[in-house]
Amino acid sequence: MKREEYDLLALWEKLTGKLSESELEEVAVALQMNKAALRSNEEGGSRTLRWEKPRKGFVKANWDAAVERKQRKVGIGVVIRDEDGELLVAVEGQKFNTNQPAEAEAQALWKAMVICRDLRLEKVIFEGDAHVIVKAVNNASEDYSVYGSLIEGIKQLLKGRTNWIVEYTHRSNNVAAHTLAKESLFLQTELVWIEDIPDSIQRIVERECYCIE
Repeated sequence: MKREEYDLLALWEKLTGKLSESELEEVAVALQMNKAALRSNEEGGSRTLRWEKPRKGFVKANWDAAVERKQRKVGIGVVIRDEDGELLVAVEGQKFNTNQPAEAEAQALWKAMVICRDLRLEKVIFEGDAHVIVKAVNNASEDYSVYGSLIEGIKQLLKGRTNWIVEYTHRSNNVAAHTLAKESLFLQTELVWIEDIPDSIQRIVERECYCIE
């Protein structure tokens, strides 16, 4: 074994000895998310990555989350657009008492689905860059992770809604939702825009709507 490999293994053993089971699971999830993102980058090669309009008759709900670990606060961003790329709804929200990235992403997807349910949208593509959450939601097996109850709740919302689809996208295609998620960390209340574009993402939405480089 090389010295570098030995040092890394020793460091890992020292680290795991100080973490609780839930903290170890959080580390594992974060590593999985990073691995998925790297794999997506490799598969994408040199292709131009950009947000794409949903198929005809559908709307697309992009969702993302940002985490402030010390405050145990989650910022949520949701952007819903129609088949022409026109913005229908944008939301900035917050959740508290969690600092786990995967759970935060699940909360963002849940929020996007609740909005679409309340608006009675029947054909929706839910697009996010959290590969672990997209995979968990599309897995028929029961989820036993620390945020498993949330995943199972999302599956219940999907039941009977055959035209609700949860898909993974590269982070570069999720910039509008990510921007709102980061911004919402500095807020204390939920903000909602209906057929009006928040200033912070106006240029992003317009660029993606008209496919401007």
